[in-house]
Amino acid sequence: MIIPDSEPESAQRRPGRPRSAQAHMAILQATLEELAEEGYQGMTIEGVAARAGVSKATIYRRWSSKEELVMEAAHRIYTDIPVINTGHLRRDFVAIYTLAYRAIQQNPFLQRLIFRALGEVHINPEIYRAFVERLFAPRLQQFIELIKQAQERGEVRSDLDPWLIIDMVAGPLFYHLMLGPLAPSQPQPFNEAIIERLIDTVFEGIAPQTATS
Repeated sequence: MIIPDSEPESAQRRPGRPRSAQAHMAILQATLEELAEEGYQGMTIEGVAARAGVSKATIYRRWSSKEELVMEAAHRIYTDIPVINTGHLRRDFVAIYTLAYRAIQQNPFLQRLIFRALGEVHINPEIYRAFVERLFAPRLQQFIELIKQAQERGEVRSDLDPWLIIDMVAGPLFYHLMLGPLAPSQPQPFNEAIIERLIDTVFEGIAPQTATS
């Protein structure tokens, strides 16, 4: 069992120290950056504390384990990309896809983080199983509900499996993230205009024939 460093009570209350909310966010950001550089296996609480500018005791007071810390840090990414539901699936997909694209463009370490996560799936299967159950599965279920609602409204063919539609929409994003730099050169780079064209192409196949004829 790791015993956290002690921190004098006077130091905790010293004027000028980062307030609780600031320290909390700094720790989560540092966790994501450490994961991107070191992976889950190589990441340490010491490294996170040094990067965030806090003590190990500050981290252990908030999270009981490295797994819990990583879970909350990963959840922060999801909250930055909300599941939008305006009642128009094409518009919602474009908005969500664009938010995800912008988040990755604005935070280059996110791409490294995804590479690391995929590379460690077989090294730490229990950790990534927990990620799927606690983070990915609930989010995917929200997307499933979006699609089912669109099917009820008549926007999407009712005979299609919602999971297949998710594959069709999410697949290209991961392709460009993972293989884009290695893939043959394309007429134009992946950007927000391409996102709209991609979604439109998907909808040509999933929209009811009566709506496109």
